[in-house]
Amino acid sequence: MSHDDTVINLADGLTVLTGPNNCGKSAVVAALQILCHNGPSNHVIRHNEKECSVTVDTDDGHTIEWRRTKLSPKYIIDGEVFDRLGRSGTPDILHQILRLPKVKVSAGEAFDIHFGEQKSPLFLLDKPTSQAAQFFAASSDAASLIEMQALHRKRIVDSRRKQKDLQARSTLLEDEIAGLDPADCIAIDMSQLEAQHAEFALIDTQCRELAFAISAVQCGHRQVDEWQSRASSFEALVATPSMIDTEPIGRLLCELHFAQTQSAQIANECAAVHQLSAPPILDDIEGRRQLVSHITATAVRVDLSQRQFNSMLSLEEPPEIVNCESIERDIVAISFAEQSQLRLETMHVEMSSLVAPPEWIETQDFSRSLRVLEESQSRLDTTLLAAEHCTSEFAQSTENLRAWVAENPICATCGGPMDADRLLDLDRSGEGDHSHG
Repeated sequence: MSHDDTVINLADGLTVLTGPNNCGKSAVVAALQILCHNGPSNHVIRHNEKECSVTVDTDDGHTIEWRRTKLSPKYIIDGEVFDRLGRSGTPDILHQILRLPKVKVSAGEAFDIHFGEQKSPLFLLDKPTSQAAQFFAASSDAASLIEMQALHRKRIVDSRRKQKDLQARSTLLEDEIAGLDPADCIAIDMSQLEAQHAEFALIDTQCRELAFAISAVQCGHRQVDEWQSRASSFEALVATPSMIDTEPIGRLLCELHFAQTQSAQIANECAAVHQLSAPPILDDIEGRRQLVSHITATAVRVDLSQRQFNSMLSLEEPPEIVNCESIERDIVAISFAEQSQLRLETMHVEMSSLVAPPEWIETQDFSRSLRVLEESQSRLDTTLLAAEHCTSEFAQSTENLRAWVAENPICATCGGPMDADRLLDLDRSGEGDHSHG
């Protein structure tokens, strides 16, 4: 047979199978006939295959399978196997489910009213009238068959009427199509018009370009006329006289201007120097200033220490303190370095604000001022070196403090976290508070 593995889902109402010749339409009908009547089936197994089967699932939940091997056929109905059926034998419950039996009219003779052969005429039309009468006499469905024949004749009449209507409609459409034949000529004319329109558009573009070129040429002519007018006016002028070399005079004027500037600057400096008095001799007040700062800082620290002591009287016995001598030395060194740096920066600011010493006309006064300047410069250099040294010590002390805080992150007194930046800020402010977090 022509079907290897085919599944057909029937639609509601009427299902029609269509297709070219030899595509398997008749094979589907033959398979249903074999399923219903278990007819001769030696020819239905495909070449090189061992068996074949036909399965039908009904809408009321039954599954009927006919299976043929090379030996014999069998049925499997709702999971129950029926074999040893004999020639053209079927299970008793088969047609109770399918309701597609043959109509028996006498012993050994029956009519298949459910399947029609492809090349046979309509049912009973090729049979003798005696068989038709015998069938109608024995069949309980005779009235239905007669009604079916009448319905078939009516459908034939309707189909012929519809065919005539379609032929008339086809003739009308052919007439309309014939009326549209000049459209081909119109399409050719439109193509020619479009080509002409493209040529006109090209010519219009060329005209615009030519007009632009004419405008440019006219503008060029006007410029040429203007230049010729200027040339004719220049021809009336006399030649320019020869110029003497003015480079030496220019250099002399530059030198004279520079000399005047230098003379004015020197005069202003002399007037400013004559108004100055001798510079005063500076007393050494830096020591007193440091002493006052130290006393003030000490008083603040004593007050803070007293308040800290009063606040710590209510505290419990502190835990054993780890040796903090190194960090105390670092804090003292940092404090001293900060004070020294501040003092040196103050001196540097005060000395940088001094104006340069004036030029002395008298040699003796100039020598004395020079010595004072050299001494001041020497003290400034010494102060800068000390400031650099203090800055280096402060940075080293800061690094040591941070390293110690990294090794001892928890305060041994209060158990709180240690913060190096907080300790440095407290030391700079002179508060001395125990808060370090």
